[in-house]
Amino acid sequence: MAGPVSTRTLKSVVRSIRITREMDDLIRQDAKGSGVTVNALISSILTKYAEWDRYADRFGFVAIPRDGFRTLIDAVDEERLIEIAEQFGPAKTREMALLWFKRVNLETYLRYFSVQMRYGRLADYEMQEGADGNTISLHHDLGPKFSLLLSRGIEQVLESIPNISPQLSVEESALTIHFPAGTLERSPVA
Repeated sequence: MAGPVSTRTLKSVVRSIRITREMDDLIRQDAKGSGVTVNALISSILTKYAEWDRYADRFGFVAIPRDGFRTLIDAVDEERLIEIAEQFGPAKTREMALLWFKRVNLETYLRYFSVQMRYGRLADYEMQEGADGNTISLHHDLGPKFSLLLSRGIEQVLESIPNISPQLSVEESALTIHFPAGTLERSPVA
């Protein structure tokens, strides 16, 4: 499988599995509480596994509470955060994009950012297409230092791609990246 799966484009199959009564009760309760069917909940769980968990485990991702993560970021001075972003950003992101999507270009980086934000729960990711280009908005509640870390890391990754000139706008709890019209179409494959 070459990266995250879009459940909208694939045909479904019927699969029978055995689970404990307790697991079935838990899934039914959670589905009811979320206002979805049991089938939809199981499908979303499997999609998350296919799009995130099986790759994230290989890179040793860890889960910590948001407030703990923010506390760690806030404890680091801004110069060190920039160093961390510059060290980690391009190399690790390239590695991860290659594992997830089997190639590296602007499109696969953006797909990786989308998956990272959604399942890593770092920020809300939204892409808007317009006549003047594509704009990605990332909104988070992790504070201005996270905006700095995120923007510098993404900036480093994007600088590694030739022939693109995105405009980044950094706010206390948001980052906006604007790509002029045609940028995604001419992104080279590496």
